Amino acid sequence: MDILIQELIDLVKATAPEVWRIATLQVHSLIAQTLFAVVVCIVLIVILAKIIKRLDDEFDSILPWMGLVAVAIALMVLIPCLMGYIINPEYHAIRALMYLVK
Repeated sequence: MDILIQELIDLVKATAPEVWRIATLQVHSLIAQTLFAVVVCIVLIVILAKIIKRLDDEFDSILPWMGLVAVAIALMVLIPCLMGYIINPEYHAIRALMYLVK
């Protein structure tokens, strides 16, 4: 039994750096995904603002305004997430590892 436990300890010691590297890489992937979503939201806000400006000259329509508000709310949610990933990636790497353990 002691030999089996020692083999398990040796395995964990050997693989821990690689597992940590993979977890931090996953956090960097989340940063890239969230940053892409933020850029898409900003582009959508600009496009919707131009549509609203053009439509206001012709007639009133609430649909572009609803889209603008929805994208703005999404942006307000994404930016704090992105900041959390950038400021403390180790925390999110630990959370990713803990998720795998559960």
